[in-house]
Amino acid sequence: MNNFTEWSNQQKRILIDSSMSTGLEERGLKLNGKLWTAKALKNHSDLIKDVHKSYFDAGSSMTTIDTYQASVSGLMKNAGYSHTEARKLIKKAFDVAKDAQKLSRNHPTWLQLELVHMEHVWLMAQNILVTII
Repeated sequence: MNNFTEWSNQQKRILIDSSMSTGLEERGLKLNGKLWTAKALKNHSDLIKDVHKSYFDAGSSMTTIDTYQASVSGLMKNAGYSHTEARKLIKKAFDVAKDAQKLSRNHPTWLQLELVHMEHVWLMAQNILVTII
C-alpha cells in the first residue's frame, strides 16, 4: 500500500479544491488561449497562490497544482519558452502550491500534480499524487 492509500483510508472525508480557472477569473484574469491557467504562472503566481490558499483555508485537504496545460512541449510551442524555462515554470507551479500550503491555517497534506504528458514525471516528490490525463 502506498502513502496516499494509507492516508486516504484514515480520512473520514477528503475535500479536493475547486477550479483554478474560476479562482483566477474571479481575481480579474482573462484566461483565453491555449495555455489556459498555465499562462498565469509567469506573471501572476501571487494570484495562483491566493487561489490555492483560499481553497486550503476553506478545508481542502488536497489541491490540484496549476499544471494542467503546463507541459514542456506546450509551453515551448504555445508561449515560446526554451526547454529549461518551461521546466522552471512547471516547477514554479509546485513551489507556489507549497507556499500556499505553508501559509494556510488548514495545512493540507497532499498536492495533486496533473500530467498531460509523461514528460513531467521528474517533478514527483513526497506527498504528491500524480494524475496522468
